[in-house]
Amino acid sequence: MTLRRLFGKKNKPVQAEQAGSGAFLWFNRELIRDSGNINYGRYIYRNLLPLFAIKVYDISQMGIMPLGIYQFYDGKALPEGKVDLPVKDAAQAAILKEASFDDFSAIYVAAFYTNTKVDYAPLDKKLHNLVGYIGMTTCEPVSFHRFYELTGLLALPFCITLYYETIKDEGAGFFLGKEELEKMGFFYKGAAG
Repeated sequence: MTLRRLFGKKNKPVQAEQAGSGAFLWFNRELIRDSGNINYGRYIYRNLLPLFAIKVYDISQMGIMPLGIYQFYDGKALPEGKVDLPVKDAAQAAILKEASFDDFSAIYVAAFYTNTKVDYAPLDKKLHNLVGYIGMTTCEPVSFHRFYELTGLLALPFCITLYYETIKDEGAGFFLGKEELEKMGFFYKGAAG
């Protein structure tokens, strides 16, 4: 065996970024406003976050199994150009077509990413009766980097991170306060600095 083989540089294999799954929840903010809820984000998260709560008495009330860490992005959809989001099937393509009608001008989006595979059907089912809910589109498998790019197409800011039972505010103040989140069964960790 040569010295070069013993002591030479080994090229490390390039590891692919782990693929997870992401979802975009599409809401008609005009319908939400017309129902008397002028703060779209507050209305959506009051109804959405309890479906992620671990501390529920009946697990059937959960909309999604909290398998780890979820990163949430949300806001009015404000694309600067063409938006080409992935969809799983024809039903999701129809949801995206409805949401993108009139250049997304009436749309509020809550998007989230996790690095695991998730069954989104129970969550989608529980949201169907929520005023203003258009539907959900998913992208899986998808890397965090790619999902981040997709949220950027819609100009959605990073909002909160859910670590099992803890919600960390990633911005300059989340829609829901500490007491309200604790009533839902979460621990609240405010924004740093």
